[in-house]
Amino acid sequence: MDKENPFYEEIRLCCEAGLMEPLEAGRFGPEEPLNKGDLVRLAARLYSLSIGGDGGIPAIPEDLDGYVRFLDPEGNLVHDLSSAYCPDFYAEDARSMKVIFWNEDLSQERLDLQVGFTDGEGFLCAASGRLLERGEDRTSYLFQFPDGVDAQEVTALLTNYSQDRIAWRSAWKTAQQEGYEDPTPYDAVLFLRYWMKARLPFCFRTMFLDSMPYLSVWRMELAIPLAELCKDLPEVRTVDSIPDLPDNYRFQDSETEAVLSLYRRGILNGFDGAGTFGGAEWLTRGQAAAMAARALEAGLGS
Repeated sequence: MDKENPFYEEIRLCCEAGLMEPLEAGRFGPEEPLNKGDLVRLAARLYSLSIGGDGGIPAIPEDLDGYVRFLDPEGNLVHDLSSAYCPDFYAEDARSMKVIFWNEDLSQERLDLQVGFTDGEGFLCAASGRLLERGEDRTSYLFQFPDGVDAQEVTALLTNYSQDRIAWRSAWKTAQQEGYEDPTPYDAVLFLRYWMKARLPFCFRTMFLDSMPYLSVWRMELAIPLAELCKDLPEVRTVDSIPDLPDNYRFQDSETEAVLSLYRRGILNGFDGAGTFGGAEWLTRGQAAAMAARALEAGLGS
């Protein structure tokens, strides 16, 4: 690569840290757009470093290590998450969670829930639920957890698990049929959402990848998760606005704040002399490397 490229040092740092790989024949392609697969791989590696890991993305086994079972009062299995119609989970408060089963013929007045994951944390919990509503196409139950179990944490975990357990396999199978042979973007999604339980936005769901991990992404799509990963790093300057933000028509307040927080930490400078961000512009591989390298230099993972 041309050493005169403005992002040469940042690209070199990212490659040496294993955050990004060259394209074919060792070519990095700094002016080429970053794609969805690159985005989730980069975010997963940065997240691994941020929690003291080595930046690697572990392969996810075909059968995720855990279980979610719904039993009748006699202990008979009524429902698990192998069905194509996974239930929806909603935290009602700190101790209770609503579960809505879609298109399922459940007739029990009460159900017992058993959840177990051996993901390094030994996460186990149980709860009993009473029938709230039985409609033509859905059945709702309210589950009450014992003291010491956070219903909101359980809800987030079960939502990720139920969505990704089926969607991950389906998306990866479709990608293979389309000729895409690299599983690491799909492994990265589950690494972030299931194993690490990261609170990251929609673009890190398996369904976001679908069968098109090669599609280009906007600059905003890296800024949002990067701001979450860098939120504990020190601010080095005051930035309350930039030429193109706030933009209430195009971006939400939370997205604007994510970008401004990266400016305050010196991770973003804008692509012109005025500091314009260009959130809806395509993100190039060189720009992504610069953002990631500055995050490392600001202390991420150290």
